[in-house]
Amino acid sequence: MRRIFIFTIIFLFMLIFLVHFSKQHVSENDSAMWTEVDVSRENFIYQVETLVPPNELGDISSISYGYDKFFRPYAEEFFEISKMHGLNPKYVFTLGIMVSNWGTSIIANSNNNIFNLGDYYDSPNDASNYNSSIESIEEACTILEEYSTPGSWEYEIISAKGYNPKTIEGQCYMYFDAPEKHVELNNLINKIFYISK
Repeated sequence: MRRIFIFTIIFLFMLIFLVHFSKQHVSENDSAMWTEVDVSRENFIYQVETLVPPNELGDISSISYGYDKFFRPYAEEFFEISKMHGLNPKYVFTLGIMVSNWGTSIIANSNNNIFNLGDYYDSPNDASNYNSSIESIEEACTILEEYSTPGSWEYEIISAKGYNPKTIEGQCYMYFDAPEKHVELNNLINKIFYISK
C-alpha cells in the first residue's frame, strides 16, 4: 500500500513538471515574436510604408484613412522607439493596429491615442490625450517594457497568474486582461508581416 502511495506521489510530481515544462516551452517560442530586436529596419519600414489594408476589413476607405494618418507615416518611429525599449517593432505596430482598429477608433482620432491608453473601462473620456501618435507609441512602449521587467508590479502579477511576462500571451493578460487575445495578435502579426523573416 505504501509503494502505491509513493508511486502516486512521484507520478503526480512528474505530471506537474511535464505540464509546466510544456507550457514554458510554448511560451519561449511565442516570446520570439516580440523580444527579437534584430528585425530588419529596411524590411520593416518598407512593409509598413507599402502595406495595403485587406479589403475584407469592411469600410476600406475609413481604414485606409486611419492607416495613412496613424501608421504609415510613423514606420521609422515605430521601429526606433520599439527597439529602444527592447521590443519587437512588429509586435508594437500590430498591437496599435489591433487596438485602434487600423486607426479608425474614436480614441485614436480624438486623442492621437492608438493604443487606447488610459481607457481602462471603455470610457473614451478617461483615455489619455497625446499631441501626436509618436507620444502614444512612446508611452505604449514604456508600459510594455514594464510588463517584462523583473521586479515591476506588472511582471509580478503576470507571473503570479502563471504566464511568462516576456511572451505575447503574458503581455495580453496584462494589456487586455485576456491572455487568449495573443492568438488574434499573433495571427495579425503574421498577416501583416508574412514576407519578413
